[in-house]
Amino acid sequence: MITVGQRADGYEAFIIGADRSVYRRYWDRRAGDWSAWTLLGDADDKSLGLTVTATATGLLYAFMIGTDYELWQAWQVTDVVWNLDSGGAVLDPARISGSGIRLRLSMVGLEHGRTHFITEDGSVLDANNERVHDGQADLISGVLASSSIPGIFPPVKLFDETYVDGGIRELVPVRAAIRLGASEIYIIYPSPGVVFDPAKPSYDGENLIGIATRSIDMMLDEVRLGDISIAAEAGIVTTVITASREIHDGMTIEPTLIRISMDYGYMRASDAIDGPRIDIGADALGGLTDQIVLLRKQAWNVEYDANGVRRPQDPSLLDRPVHFELQLVPDPDALREVRRLKIEIERLVRQRQAAGGALPAGFESWWRDWEYHPWETWTENPWRFFTSAAGDVEEADPPS
Repeated sequence: MITVGQRADGYEAFIIGADRSVYRRYWDRRAGDWSAWTLLGDADDKSLGLTVTATATGLLYAFMIGTDYELWQAWQVTDVVWNLDSGGAVLDPARISGSGIRLRLSMVGLEHGRTHFITEDGSVLDANNERVHDGQADLISGVLASSSIPGIFPPVKLFDETYVDGGIRELVPVRAAIRLGASEIYIIYPSPGVVFDPAKPSYDGENLIGIATRSIDMMLDEVRLGDISIAAEAGIVTTVITASREIHDGMTIEPTLIRISMDYGYMRASDAIDGPRIDIGADALGGLTDQIVLLRKQAWNVEYDANGVRRPQDPSLLDRPVHFELQLVPDPDALREVRRLKIEIERLVRQRQAAGGALPAGFESWWRDWEYHPWETWTENPWRFFTSAAGDVEEADPPS
């Protein structure tokens, strides 16, 4: 099997060899030909499956399931240099089955079109908690099936059924929790659903793809709202933890935006759980959360200009001839804007702290340091002395 990824300036191809090693080759524009096949890092003898995707910075991420059932990730440092995360994220089925947790991961069978659930011991059940297949499935395969988005990841065969992501029929599988006897339910949903976007106030004149995408989003959002309402109708105490702003869509794989989203999720959980018990209330606390994460995303974007780094090129422009290209230099005005944003971030964080809202570990770095970037920053942090061909900025103390 061959997998192809499109980076900012070309393509890379990946295969799993007969020796279970991952090999890659890339299109060399200067040579006008493909490079030779080379081993990807030290990922040899580890790969059972491989998925490659592009980040918003124009580089590639590769995710691998190892022969030891670890999840491995490799990422590009430059267009020809890769790093491999050899730590791995281990999913140990034995620990899960012996933990006492009652697990239900939803997946949809393509043959019968029904929602099934894989349990902590690998049993596959239907919506009535009746066993669908004899024996136990591999839990790792069940996890992959439950997250196999159609058209993005391949389906997973379990017994005689071919499974894809359970979100096709149930975005929030509340019924499974109710059938297990839950008396209190916490629903975590990472997307705000369909909301009005001030940056796109009208779909008048939108192309067919844009209209179709928006329509699919609305259909899925209706499924989500229907799922959530089931718990309330059953009289079960329910806490919904969800985003109110979209940091990035589900097709965007960008390390910094993922980091911001994780911090956002932590704070939104505090907003939902702690907010009703503190003086300013959940809505005001959530408003601070939204302001903080949107300012972080804005700062991350401006940091490209401050460091003289070109943003990823629109993939539709990759094959067009380039007659000339301007050389970017680090922009002192952009640095001043980054500093302004980080001062505002620190002010809002302190306001949130004073109100009693929780914050994730390492939150001080949000204003003391650059956001993460896959390239070397111009200065160690935004507060050091800055000099470039475009001008100088004096060193300053970060907010304390």
